[in-house]
Amino acid sequence: MTLCAGFDGNLMNPLHHRPGDGAITHSGDNRTGEGDGDDEVISIHLATIPGEFHKIVVMVSAFKAGNKAMGDKGFQGANNVLFTIYDGTGASADPAFCVRPSLVGTENCVIVAVLNRINDEAGRPTVRWKLEKRKVRVNVRHGDQMDLIRKAAAAN
Repeated sequence: MTLCAGFDGNLMNPLHHRPGDGAITHSGDNRTGEGDGDDEVISIHLATIPGEFHKIVVMVSAFKAGNKAMGDKGFQGANNVLFTIYDGTGASADPAFCVRPSLVGTENCVIVAVLNRINDEAGRPTVRWKLEKRKVRVNVRHGDQMDLIRKAAAAN
């Protein structure tokens, strides 16, 4: 099962009140870009993700208020868009990799990374995951949770 968690009012946390609740946190939506460091942080505590989930797709979307009626223009007009994946298992916060998407085009979502759970020799899920870098731009219909889930499930 692919884990899809959203951080706007229309999407719910699929782990809410279940084992693994709190495994994924979001720092909040920084719409101004002001301040030091990362504007927004999504933390995924992989060891606490329930075994039924075998894939996590990290997607970042850019929906701008007011663009819904006239067709969202995605990341156009944004400055210095950079997605950084950190491996928090060590003592340092060194980036595992960075993705800087092209700002040309009208796609409103970037698939940044895919994590696939590693099974043991008997096929049972472990707490280990394989991280794969992506840089795939897709369009997701504004406010359409099922469209977002379909795009995440199709990510290889």
